[in-house]
Amino acid sequence: MKKYIPYLIIVALVCVIGWLLLKPTPVNLNVKDIIEKESPQKVREYVDSQGNTHTEYDITNSVVSRADVRNPNIPLGIVDTSAMLLKIARTQLVQVTRIASMTRDSLMQARFEKNALQKRIARYDDKFVQLSYTPNEDTTKAGIFSFAYNNEVTVSQYRKRKWFLGAKKSYIDITSNDPRTKINGLKSLIIEQKQPDFGLRIQAASNYNPQTGSIGFGPAARIDLGRFSIQGNYTYYPESTRWRPSVNMNYDIIRF
Repeated sequence: MKKYIPYLIIVALVCVIGWLLLKPTPVNLNVKDIIEKESPQKVREYVDSQGNTHTEYDITNSVVSRADVRNPNIPLGIVDTSAMLLKIARTQLVQVTRIASMTRDSLMQARFEKNALQKRIARYDDKFVQLSYTPNEDTTKAGIFSFAYNNEVTVSQYRKRKWFLGAKKSYIDITSNDPRTKINGLKSLIIEQKQPDFGLRIQAASNYNPQTGSIGFGPAARIDLGRFSIQGNYTYYPESTRWRPSVNMNYDIIRF
């Protein structure tokens, strides 16, 4: 085992040097940065075969770090507003999304009918809207409008790659079942969710050597330390009827 120690030390040094070179540099956000982050770019608008309207936004860059959220000197726009309204700390939020929409129609043909009190009223209704107007018996006073509006708005967040090795991009799709509803804008901020710094895995592992054709299998244990991982294998090779230990150290340079 001693003869492997120098190799393990070299691997550890390479991992540490790689981490020092590639670790992210903290960026101090200002008000302009936050405005840009919380105002994602609209990708497209379309109507599907069922008549639902879709509006899609690219929210890949609408992410703020937990360090920025913890820093009270950095204003975070809609995150601050939501935290204040909910009376919670900013760090308790996961994501905040604000949708600006408008539903309008100028060709709503009314009809006259009598209500339960046998008064003549003007009414309009469709799948989404129930609207009525009851005139005041005193002609010097205005009448009364009554309305109800039912609409389903679905907000879907998803990730997609342009090709199988491409970077993942995040999107929000806002779908309305009323075609008269138009999405005028969206603000969204996602609080970065920190991955656990420590993890332990007990695994069943297999190994194949294409040069020798040997196949081995056996138990393995893996310890994750942030981007570092250390894995120990105890592999049995049937052709030699021997168990062989091995240790691997890895550092994630790029994650997809």
